[in-house]
Amino acid sequence: MEINLELRSEVLRYSLHLEDGINSLLLLNLGIFDVGRTTRLFGNKAGISYKQKIDLLFDIDVLTKEENAEMELLSIFRNKLLHDIYYNSMLSIIDSLDKGLKSKFKVYFEKGQDIGDEKDCLASLRKLFLKNIKTISEKNKYLKEISEQKRELFADGQNRNLHQIDVFYDLIKELSLDGDFAKSVHQFSFQTVHPAFYHPVLMES
Repeated sequence: MEINLELRSEVLRYSLHLEDGINSLLLLNLGIFDVGRTTRLFGNKAGISYKQKIDLLFDIDVLTKEENAEMELLSIFRNKLLHDIYYNSMLSIIDSLDKGLKSKFKVYFEKGQDIGDEKDCLASLRKLFLKNIKTISEKNKYLKEISEQKRELFADGQNRNLHQIDVFYDLIKELSLDGDFAKSVHQFSFQTVHPAFYHPVLMES
C-alpha cells in the first residue's frame, strides 16, 4: 500500500502552523500572555484536542459559526491523512464523505475544477488550509494589538496610582509631625476598623 508521504507531509506542515496559531489565539483570549508559562491544557502535551480548541473558540465568540465549520471540515482531511494509513490520496477521502460534506468542500473549488480529480481536490484543500490560517492569523494580530493597548493603559494607570499613594504617604508623614494630628488619625483608624474594641483610656495612654 502506498503511504503517499508527500501529501501527508504537506498536510502536516499546514496543520502545525494552523494549530500553533489556534493555540496562541486561545492563550490570548484566556489572558495567558507569558508564552514561557507552563499550562496543563496548552503545552507541548496537549490536554485538549484540535476540535475542542476550535469549539472553545466558538463558545467564547472568537470564531463565527462559519469559521468554526471551516475548521471542522479541514479537520476531517487532516485527521484521515495524519492518523489513518488507509487514506493515501485526496480521492480516497472524498469517496468516504457524505453528500453534505462533499457539497461543503465543493465551495472551495474554482470554476472548471472537478471533485473527481486528485489535483483539483488538493488545490481546494490548500485553499481551505490557507483560508483558515489567514482567519487565525488576522484574529491573533488584532487581539495582540488590543492586548498591548490594554497593557499600556494599565501600566499608565498603575504608575499614576503608585504616585498618588506616594504623595498621600508623604502628606501623612508631614502631618504626623504634629503629635495631636497623629493621635487623632490613629484613634479614627482604630474606631473605624475595630469600633467594638475602642477604649478611650487605652487610646489616651
